[in-house]
Amino acid sequence: METLNTFGFTQQLVKHRTELRFLSDEIEMIKRFLKANFPKYFADEAEVNRAQLLYNRLASLKLVHQNIVRNHTQHYKNMANKSNAFLELESARITDEVKDLTKNLDRLKREMYVFFDNSAVQEANLENTEFQLD
Repeated sequence: METLNTFGFTQQLVKHRTELRFLSDEIEMIKRFLKANFPKYFADEAEVNRAQLLYNRLASLKLVHQNIVRNHTQHYKNMANKSNAFLELESARITDEVKDLTKNLDRLKREMYVFFDNSAVQEANLENTEFQLD
């Protein structure tokens, strides 16, 4: 790991802040999508349970995000009082936490896509069946 100076730490903090704001917007967008689409597809209990699990995972990731933001804020406030070695470790830890959160959000989005895509296909098949019966 390269040694960072104060300017390097400040750059890292700005990068983290930007990433965290983007992730916050992304979490809110996913939440709105789930709320808007939650009731549309669910005729059976298994789908409702699966959708609820997706929503619960999103809520969990939102808590993780809030904790990272809190750590980032503390890191920024205490920057002047800490050694470079400590600041490097904190910066690396926050970077890793942001990467992990991003990976988990991407995984959740893929699962949501598969879930809603399969639900839409099942709904379309049901609609086609109804039309064939008429």
